[in-house]
Amino acid sequence: MLVEKRSTETREIVEAAERLLAESAAPRKVARDVKKACEPPHSSCAARNGLGVLARRVACESHESATPLVRVRKFTLRLGAFTSLEDVSFDIAKGKVTALCGPRGCGIAAMLDALGCTLPGARAVDMGGLIELCGHDAYRTLGAERAREKVARVFFGGSFELQSVRNAIAFSIRQRGVHDDAAIAAEINRVLRSLDAERRLGDHLDCAVSSLPALERCLASIARALAKRPLALLVSDPATGLDQVDSFTMSQALQSVARKTECAVVVATSDPRFARICADEGVVFVQGRTVEAGPLPKLNSASADYWTRAFSKAESYSSCPFLMRGGA
Repeated sequence: MLVEKRSTETREIVEAAERLLAESAAPRKVARDVKKACEPPHSSCAARNGLGVLARRVACESHESATPLVRVRKFTLRLGAFTSLEDVSFDIAKGKVTALCGPRGCGIAAMLDALGCTLPGARAVDMGGLIELCGHDAYRTLGAERAREKVARVFFGGSFELQSVRNAIAFSIRQRGVHDDAAIAAEINRVLRSLDAERRLGDHLDCAVSSLPALERCLASIARALAKRPLALLVSDPATGLDQVDSFTMSQALQSVARKTECAVVVATSDPRFARICADEGVVFVQGRTVEAGPLPKLNSASADYWTRAFSKAESYSSCPFLMRGGA
């Protein structure tokens, strides 16, 4: 009876491993380990006991790959008497670029502030709903200060541009407690590789950020934030002032960050064209509300929502029918 029970458990674990092999690339190595442990040569007591450990690893990694890094549920934000966001809900997955799309004034800037826990003083802010980071309430459980340690907001411009590219990135690395020169140099190289910017920034490490062309200045700002090793990278209008070629290069850099570091990249943009070439997931905002969210290919001209169809066709929000409702 005991042998039959173990045989049934083993068969169930093998089936779970096969499902993982078929559904996802992330836990494949664990699934192969499970199948190997179940083969006849590995029928010792130690191998059988190891099945439980392997099964838990499979379940854990499968759950981790399926659970969004950030969950926003029925989030409402009031700044004084003004309602900036109302009943907003969407998910942000790690390893992907998510675009918060909408015309200026639709609430995407406030949403980025809320995700980064950089809202103004608490007396002027009234929040409702939930922003969950890594399974914890970002404001009530983690607290804004701890949540800010897990996310990095990219700010373009500012006094840091007077520094060299090397010193600007190294400053963020030292904030993590790394002070060895060799370790800092290795970390700078890692950041540049994550951005695919070894050529664009690697030859200008000792140049002031302000002396670089527009695209390189933007990449340096992103590299400075990325050096914090965040779980989520928040970027606002990264294509502003860039031509079509540089905008495409910027989109590729953000995709590279998401793929190579497995962090969630969140882009708030009022440029529909940039959102379409940059993002894997899209969230469309109109007047402080989310009208649709999901994989970007689904947010197209065939969508059931009128404003999403308008977004998918628009070249810019200046000609987008969003503005007919006073969305700006």
